[in-house]
Amino acid sequence: MGKIILNLCCGHDRTGTNFLDLNPKFKRVIKQDLNKNPILPYKGKKFDEVIFSRSIEYMISPQKILEEIYRVLKNKGILKIETFNCQSKRFFFRPLKDRYSPRGWTEKRLSMYDIHTLSNRLKIAKFKISEVNYKQLVFPFNDFFEIVAIK
Repeated sequence: MGKIILNLCCGHDRTGTNFLDLNPKFKRVIKQDLNKNPILPYKGKKFDEVIFSRSIEYMISPQKILEEIYRVLKNKGILKIETFNCQSKRFFFRPLKDRYSPRGWTEKRLSMYDIHTLSNRLKIAKFKISEVNYKQLVFPFNDFFEIVAIK
């Protein structure tokens, strides 16, 4: 039997076996607004992996959501969380910031993260950081980063 993977705020991404999003783009997606209800509709210790990509910066209660992810992950389960890197040098230059940010850098974002701030949130939720990977939207800037954390 394969891994059971939850993709939170999946959008069009079909990576995983279970999906949750505010605006479902395909069948099999549970519709839920995590800002109105951060409690995940799953029993504890159900998933081998959770993917949470480019969404935590829009959350009203990010710490509660991380605690919920911890609850639904099996022991030794993996969380892959990707977000914008607020320390990217590209975003210190306004013309570049406006030009390359598809919806504007701050539109609807409630929080901004760098490696340290997100790592601290994960540690508070009892995760152990396994690895950190930078991703580039515009070379040579590290616009995004992914943290892989283990329960």
